[in-house]
Amino acid sequence: MSSPLQSERVSQERVPLFFADPDGLFAYDIAEIISDEFLPVILTKMPEQIKSSKVITISYRSKIPKIPENAFAIMYYVQSESDTSVILLHGLLKEAQRRDVPFCVIVPRRNFHNVSVEKVLEYTKGKVFLYGDVVDDPEFVNPASQIIARVKEHNELGVTSQGLQSIFPVSKEHVVSSIIRYSLVDPDEVRVAAIVPVGEMYELSLARIIQKMLPNLSLRFLKAKKVIAQDQVLRSDTVILSEADDALRAAIEKELRV
Repeated sequence: MSSPLQSERVSQERVPLFFADPDGLFAYDIAEIISDEFLPVILTKMPEQIKSSKVITISYRSKIPKIPENAFAIMYYVQSESDTSVILLHGLLKEAQRRDVPFCVIVPRRNFHNVSVEKVLEYTKGKVFLYGDVVDDPEFVNPASQIIARVKEHNELGVTSQGLQSIFPVSKEHVVSSIIRYSLVDPDEVRVAAIVPVGEMYELSLARIIQKMLPNLSLRFLKAKKVIAQDQVLRSDTVILSEADDALRAAIEKELRV
């Protein structure tokens, strides 16, 4: 594929980074922060939603897209919570290996594919970020975000499984800043990281946090509509990048407009 950067004078000044983020979850947020120093090239299903002149977008139209032949410093892949396919991930891994460049995979903490994670980490320049349940962006649908959505839509708290379902609530800002730090600033500090809250949390834990903000909310125990993906066991070398309690509470308050 011919390079979309060839006519960009700025490409000689900024180091290009490649992001495959079909659902537009994190790439643009990262790009907004780093685009003065790097040139983000984003493969996405929704290129029209990215209007920055500092970012180049490529429309995602096939399962195995052609990637521009540029000297990307790093290649990133972002998987959504509902996407269980590994075709794009494996294709990008092979491409990163061919180019001999670092490959960062950003996948959900809740339902990551163990075999794929191991394949990425077999590559000496592979890195994996396992992101928790983002609670402050409606694009993310998970047990934690659904509790907050119910508060906003119905003015009540609802939990499933007697409130004992494990959850990993985090702010989007914490995920983005963690990815930037450990892929660009301090890349040698981690190879696999879980971006999660401090300690274990359950649906009832989040409900209690919200009740302290909005004490008049009632609590309902709901029947789960579908089976929630089971908690995956982390590798022993996983670095925990936990979000401070006060930062998480601030993100929840902002989302609830408390």
